[in-house]
Amino acid sequence: MSTCPCCGSTMKRVPVDALRFLRASRAEVAVISILADAYPMWVPTSVIADRVYADDPNGGPLYADKSVAVRLNRLKGRLADLGWRTKGMMGRNSQGVRLEPLEGRPS
Repeated sequence: MSTCPCCGSTMKRVPVDALRFLRASRAEVAVISILADAYPMWVPTSVIADRVYADDPNGGPLYADKSVAVRLNRLKGRLADLGWRTKGMMGRNSQGVRLEPLEGRPS
């Protein structure tokens, strides 16, 4: 069972919109918000990096795509506790991420 980060109620899986209220760094919340807005679609990691670091006066880290991957890795456990996971897509000329509900945890 999970506890909703916005209202505190107990549920099997937190609704995708409630993931925005996850306690995390500003950049991690930005990554989750981007994925939640696009759910269930894939989002290219370059798009996530551009949006996360758009307000950074220095333009963000040199390897922003890798920084996004590190942030997603840090969020794995907290997302799993809420009934979600991120799924990566690797392919020819494409990299992307999307949110997926964990199997066996209906809302």
